[in-house]
Amino acid sequence: MQSIDYNKLQSQTFNYLRFPLIVLILTIHTIDLPHEANSVFSVNIGVIIRYVFATFGVPIFFIISGYYFFYSKNDTDTFNKESYISKLKKRVRTILVPYLLWNIFAILIFQCVQMSKGNTYIHNGFDLLKMFTYWLGASNPYTPANYPLWYMRDLMFLFVLSPLIYIMLKYLKVWPLLILGGLYFFNIGIGDPFLFSEMVFFFPLGAYFAIHKKNIIELCNKYTKLSYILFIALIVFNLIFKISVIGKITTFVGVVALCNLVSYYLAKGKIKENKFYSDASFFLYAFHGVPIMILNNRLSDMLPKTDWAYTLNFFASTIIITLLGLGLYYVMKKIMPKFTAIITGGR
Repeated sequence: MQSIDYNKLQSQTFNYLRFPLIVLILTIHTIDLPHEANSVFSVNIGVIIRYVFATFGVPIFFIISGYYFFYSKNDTDTFNKESYISKLKKRVRTILVPYLLWNIFAILIFQCVQMSKGNTYIHNGFDLLKMFTYWLGASNPYTPANYPLWYMRDLMFLFVLSPLIYIMLKYLKVWPLLILGGLYFFNIGIGDPFLFSEMVFFFPLGAYFAIHKKNIIELCNKYTKLSYILFIALIVFNLIFKISVIGKITTFVGVVALCNLVSYYLAKGKIKENKFYSDASFFLYAFHGVPIMILNNRLSDMLPKTDWAYTLNFFASTIIITLLGLGLYYVMKKIMPKFTAIITGGR
């Protein structure tokens, strides 16, 4: 039997997952179908897509970010003052600059909308001072001007704290993960979503694998059948009881099951990673926030208040913005590649 190159398979799995996970995240930012619809079919479709599968996105992206921030191709331990500074400088280009630019774009769009008469889909007035405070999540609801970019803001916070994370995981090994996992799964803490979001557990989880030279996919593959069985059982249990901790456990098990499923088909050659979709994922993530909010509200105004219309809005908003984002990225890569590289962090 041919041995599996788990390092290659892990990279392929992460690259393949980027695009479908971003599309699932888009569904979170469209109409809240389970709360709008009344029929069992529409509600359950919304719950399964938005509150089960879409919840895989942020944890997996935090795992990937944590892993690659501490990852080293060398077998020796290379995380020190020099490497820390070097990694932070690189993240200025890949994270900070795109974060600032995409927020500026959002602020300009909001201002144009506010000054444009007859546009009523933004109900609360926006001013520049308020939007700048949103950059740091200083105002409710703890989001930047371009609201999906809260993830990038939290990521930068974690990068700054990475020496502390490294020391904890290097010398205390798995114990910090058990504590952080408890905080995350049982909502223990001060209740501030900025401090106790998915970043609390999943970024250090990815970091742990990199620091201790372990392969994430190799470990997940050891529990393939168990992850599938548990995930299906937890979905049913979650639909019936809707308990917060069960929902988070479902997400965790689902992340393992999804990694197993994708890595299996990649290893068999039945699916292949697509570089264009992988590269376009960041652009789609940074681009979609304002357009999908506008489209979603326009469709809500145009369509009747029925279950089929809510369901149509849910899928149509996601598909239209995905196709628009991919098309815009393709065109911009062709006509202004340098600018596109800057706003996507060189991706």
